[in-house]
Amino acid sequence: MPPRTFQSLKTRISREFSGRYRIIYLIAALEALLCFLPGMGWEGLDTGSYIEVWRFYDISRLETFVDMFRTPVYPLFIGIATLDERLPLTFLLFAQWLVFIATIPYFRRLASEIVRHQGITFWMTAFYAVYWGVIEVNYYAMSESLSQSFLVFFTYFAVLGIRRGGMRRMCLGAFWLLMLVFLRPAFCYLPLVYAAVCIYMALRRCREGVLGLVLTVLVAMAMSGYACVFDRKYGYFAMSDVSTYNNYIRCLYSGILDEQFYLPEMRPYMKKPDPVTGKPTWTESIPSHMNHSTEFHHCVTANINAHKYEFLKATVYTFPSFWRCRANQCASLYWPVGMMLTLGMDTAAVLVMIYISVAATAMFRHKMLMPVPLLIAGIWITHAMVTWLGAYWAFDRLIQPVFPMLILVFGHLCSFFTKTRTARDVFCGR
Repeated sequence: MPPRTFQSLKTRISREFSGRYRIIYLIAALEALLCFLPGMGWEGLDTGSYIEVWRFYDISRLETFVDMFRTPVYPLFIGIATLDERLPLTFLLFAQWLVFIATIPYFRRLASEIVRHQGITFWMTAFYAVYWGVIEVNYYAMSESLSQSFLVFFTYFAVLGIRRGGMRRMCLGAFWLLMLVFLRPAFCYLPLVYAAVCIYMALRRCREGVLGLVLTVLVAMAMSGYACVFDRKYGYFAMSDVSTYNNYIRCLYSGILDEQFYLPEMRPYMKKPDPVTGKPTWTESIPSHMNHSTEFHHCVTANINAHKYEFLKATVYTFPSFWRCRANQCASLYWPVGMMLTLGMDTAAVLVMIYISVAATAMFRHKMLMPVPLLIAGIWITHAMVTWLGAYWAFDRLIQPVFPMLILVFGHLCSFFTKTRTARDVFCGR
């Protein structure tokens, strides 16, 4: 490394860890070391499936990287962090913590770019790095931790691309977009979000906006290519079959499971004796070799197509449960404490609605488009809709990755209500 580059890097690191932010990094480092203590690392319901997928990968057979159940980013992360399972899962959690700590300076700069207020920026960053409702997922061997961290990277480069432009920012934004969609297919809406960002950029900086659009198209092509290989292997166009089981459970709970659509050899696995009456009843505990099969997908799809109205009604009926859930997760804490430290989905939704209303009023008054609040609120709202429509329970865990957007929303509103700048300056970054 050339001396000048080394000195520049040293100066940047020294500046990053200077002042009161040093305390935040120190606390985050101590939190990361806690994962080596007994009882401070947990496996989730999905952890085993990610490990099994990693074991199935074969570099000499690239088609093995297209798995029916899991997209490749998190299984690959598990394999790298544990050195092909030579190290315990504790090192996976520590690697998740390292990625999270790497996001802290980006979150700080993102907050600073949005609120332009040193005090608010500091407390937003401290809340992000210390609040248990944000950091708890780093102690779980599940994809929520990386999803949350990668989304901060993506949002940083998207917002900085809007505000300042730059080819490098557009490329890095597209890179984190690619990581997110192959980490969790639930982020399938993000290419549309980034395309909207790039179109806005193209109206102001043509070359950078067009580059962003080209990269977004390449990401969409990568998703389509993956889904085509998935179709060739498993018989239907998708990136994962997780939604199939979720739809089955929704049919089960809403009472629209129709036996005629399921193969005779499946039914013994799908029914168990009722503990009270002894009669066989439908069960949600289906062996993995059954619910992760092409036949099961086609059976569930046929069941839904035959009861479209009832399935739609069942989906609508889950909204009250979604509305009453939490906007983040504190599952490892004693229940009353965990409830007090989480934010209700209804409260979060009201906060976002206030944010959109204030931003929309500012846009109407100044007769101009302000894309940053639309981007931040749009990510949270769209992810919430995908969570509600695609899942049947565990909403708080599934919506956790977008919780940092709520911190940005609250900080942006605080910046507005301090009245030190006009609404135009607050939402346009002037």
